[in-house]
Amino acid sequence: MSIELLVAILLIGGVGGYLGGVVGLIGAAVVPGLILLDVDPVIAIGSSLLLHVLIAPIGGISYYRFGHVRRGIFVPLLLVGVLGAFLGANVSTHLPAGELKLLVGISATAAGLLVIVKYPRRNEIKSTLAPVSKRLRMVSTPTVASIAFVAGLAHGALGLGWGTLGISFLILAGVFPHTAVGSSLLARSFVALAGVSTYYFLGDLQADIVLPLLAGGLIAIPFGVLTAKRLPPRTLKLIVGVVVIVLGASVLIKQVI
Repeated sequence: MSIELLVAILLIGGVGGYLGGVVGLIGAAVVPGLILLDVDPVIAIGSSLLLHVLIAPIGGISYYRFGHVRRGIFVPLLLVGVLGAFLGANVSTHLPAGELKLLVGISATAAGLLVIVKYPRRNEIKSTLAPVSKRLRMVSTPTVASIAFVAGLAHGALGLGWGTLGISFLILAGVFPHTAVGSSLLARSFVALAGVSTYYFLGDLQADIVLPLLAGGLIAIPFGVLTAKRLPPRTLKLIVGVVVIVLGASVLIKQVI
């Protein structure tokens, strides 16, 4: 592997780790980023899932310490998400590379758009902070479980979707954004492990890709968590949304051309 490619993978891991700390997105940057470097999509997805396994707990524990992880959200996310990810990974490994690239490009572009629209506006934040416990009681366990299955399925199949679909739908269901991000991050490593096991046994993981990806992610994710605490949600969502849309659209353009 050339030095240029090594540095590029390190940077992609850093971007994924940073966005993971900011709004819980990791794969939405990592998978399209690796595909743009001509990495096989199955290897890119497996590498992204392994990155989730190893660095998501850092962000999740940080959010837990800040009081943003709720048991009633975390437990069904964990249990049902694992099942969805395992099924998704087994579907993905049987799809042609071209179709996988198109799915990744479309999903990443849609993910960026979801990030831009999913957070409450600044003048809505104070009104949503007070009734957090009441809002959580309104979100039923079957609702959270359904969200976990859909997001887990996408996560296992494409290496992204747990943060974008899962967090977006949780917020739409009534969960406060920081609680949605924190609870999903803490459950994510277990969900990703269910998916990555399939890629591992099929030999779709490469150390020369995973190691620099992991190094970049480990360095960047704490900075993402700190950024999330200091910047207004509207600023965060615009920055993250634009980055992910650009990556997803680039994959689509490259595949079509």
